[in-house]
Formats: sequence, C-alpha cells, structure tokens
Amino acid sequence: MNSCPIWKDEKGNVNEVLFCEEFSKDHPMVYSQNRFYDYMGEVNPADVSMMISKVIMQNIPRRIDAITKSVLATLKVYCDDSSFAPREDEIHLANGTLYTDGTWIPELKICFNRLNVTYDPSAPNSSQAPPFFSAFLNDLFYPEDIPTLQEYLGYCLIPCNRAQKMIFIIGNGGEGKSRLGVVLKVIFQAAMITANFTRIETDKFFKSNLINKLVLLDDDIPMKALSSTENIKNLVTAETPIDVEEKGKQSFQATLYSRIIGFGNGSPKSLYDKSEGLTRRLIILNAKPKDPNRIDDPFLADKLIAEKDQIFLWMFEGLQRLIRNNYQFTLSNRIRQNTADIMSESCNIPEFLRDTSYICFRSNYSDSTYNIYAAYQDWCRRNALTALSQNTFCSWLHNNAERWNIIPTTHIKVGQNKEVRGYKGIAVLYRPI
Repeated sequence: MNSCPIWKDEKGNVNEVLFCEEFSKDHPMVYSQNRFYDYMGEVNPADVSMMISKVIMQNIPRRIDAITKSVLATLKVYCDDSSFAPREDEIHLANGTLYTDGTWIPELKICFNRLNVTYDPSAPNSSQAPPFFSAFLNDLFYPEDIPTLQEYLGYCLIPCNRAQKMIFIIGNGGEGKSRLGVVLKVIFQAAMITANFTRIETDKFFKSNLINKLVLLDDDIPMKALSSTENIKNLVTAETPIDVEEKGKQSFQATLYSRIIGFGNGSPKSLYDKSEGLTRRLIILNAKPKDPNRIDDPFLADKLIAEKDQIFLWMFEGLQRLIRNNYQFTLSNRIRQNTADIMSESCNIPEFLRDTSYICFRSNYSDSTYNIYAAYQDWCRRNALTALSQNTFCSWLHNNAERWNIIPTTHIKVGQNKEVRGYKGIAVLYRPI
C-alpha cells in the first residue's frame, strides 16, 4: 500500500470499508462458518489480526488494538460469503486442484483445506502402493483387507459423508498401527484433527473443532463403553448442517464431514444403545499379529513420509473405485464377520432368536413376553453371556418386531380368562425349569 492510503483521512481516522477493500487485494480471503479461509485453507483469526495490525501500524501508530478489533469485525462482514462451500469433486493440493474424475488444474483456489501433496499429472494412478508403504501394509494387514483401507483413505480426501462409515484398526499392540497415523498427519496436515473420538459425545463444544476438517484420528481408542452414541452416529451420516456450539458464542449451523479413523486394542461399544445404529456404521480391520522375527525399522516413518505423494495417488485410486461402486466399500469376509461379531457383542438378542432349540417362528404360534424373556435369560446363562435387562429386552423386541415377522399383542391367553402381552408368530420351545 502507498504512504497515504485511501482508507485514512487527514485526521488519521480509518475508513473500515475502504481498508477491507485494499487489504483484500493483498490478502484474498473468505469468511464462512465463523472462520477465515485463504488459498492455503483455514486462517487463524489471530494471524488475521496481526496482518491488520501491521498495515495500520505503518500508517497510524496509535490505538492499534481498538482499530484492529473494529476493522477485523468489518472484515468478517466484507469477506462473508454464504455461497462458499466445499465441493465433493475437488481435492486441493500443494500445486493445484485435482478433480475426482482425474481432471487436473494447476491453479490454487481459496479453499477449506489444502493437502500437503504435490501432484504429478504425468504419474499414473495406481492400485499398487509405493515400495516402503506396500511392505508396511503387507506387514500390518491381511491382503484381502487392504482394498478396504485404500478406499476409506481415499474417501477421506473429499468433504462428504455419503459412505456413512467410520473405520477402526484393531490389534494387540506393537504391530505398527501408529505409523499409518503419522503419514496421514503429514498428508492431511491442518485438515486432520487428532483427538479422542468419544469427545463428540462428552464435550458439547468439541464439534466446533471439526468444522471443515476431513479426518478425526483417534490413535488410542478407549475401552470404556460409550454412554451415548447419538452425536457420533449423526456425524458419520450427516448430510445436512447440524447445530454447533463454541464457548461463549451463540450456536450456529455447520456442515460437518470429518471421517473417523481409530486405532486401538478393541472395538467401540455402547453401554445403552442396543440398536444396530452404531455397529452398522463401523468398518473393523484386524491388524495381523506382529511377526516375532520382525526387526522394527526406527526410520520407517521417515521412509513412508518420503513416499507421501505416491501414497496419495494410491489413495486417490481407492477413492475413484469407491465412487464407481456408488460409495459401497469392498469388504472381505473377515470384515463382514467382524461386524456381525460386534453386533452380537453389543446385543445378543438376535443370536438368541436364531437358536432353533429355544425359539420357533410360525404364523399360527404365539407366546407371552414373559416366557420369551425367561427363555432368553436361560439361554444367556447356559452360554455364559450377560442377559440384558427386562426393560431393554422388551423394548428391543418391540422395536424389531417387524424385522422378525412377529406381531405385538396384548391378548396372549394364559390360565383361565387371563390375557397378557406377547407376540404372534413366535413360540418358546425350551421351557426353563
């Protein structure tokens, strides 16, 4: 700016609108969802204040704090753009913009996130990972599970929740899971946040940290069962804005699309939610047990980071395959069985109902809820399982009656002239003594 800026009058007062107009020429930004964004992604408000202060100080060496605060408030209005929104088909890289159809534009745009990847348009996309990363994957995962990981990491490159899944990598420890987190952090940088994913439920302000973040990485999944799951389920499936609250500020609507990646020794479990709402959103990958003869490479992380541009191409190929498959992940039999096992651990009622030595389903059968629950308790005892409470069991059975082709009724006859609650289409075969 020149020595006598147009935004300063003879008395040294600042015309805030003219200042914002001149400032924006040198520092193009957009203000959206209570945040500034420029060509590199999100800009810290403190950095914006510092830039404003430097310009003002050169021309008006007084009342810096008050003027800066006032100009910052005006700049938010001046740069506000309600139409500025992330595009699902764009990936912003260090040297340009890559579209999901493979189109490459060597141009930087103002964006919500910019990945730490330099793209070579002459390099072919590959389903084969680069050498060190490939060896790392083969040491850590079963071969049939690697395509799932490739698709999920590719899914994390774009701002959308269409696949409605979160992924957890489970092992006994020492396999090297954390190395994957290190290389992902280098690739995503500010587009990734590392935190305990349970804070989505326990900290009402935490969701504001996820605004325009592509990934939430939890590198140490807590083994304690979740007391609630509604916010997590909402985040995984959200396709419309949800309410977000920041400390000391009015809540507002924001579109969240952070994909959850977790590492741990066990799968997440719910304390009270016995529906399939949480488990059907899970993809569980098992880490292979560590080879006792394997010698750990202390420089592995450095080698993986050096391959980050090629790892990105591998991820991008997984994204394109996922899109071609209409956001349906490639799932091995092992992964499908993991999901079934988690569902059974979370709620063992379906397993009980499938036990033909206890239960029979026929349209002309009927039985009381009391008898069905008594049989369930006996089944749990004989199978060394913990029975759910009577209220939980009755509520689950009622909510899932249509799925099991049974009809709730209050007219199950017992004794003489007595009717109780129960179901048509089901009968208990095994009567506990």
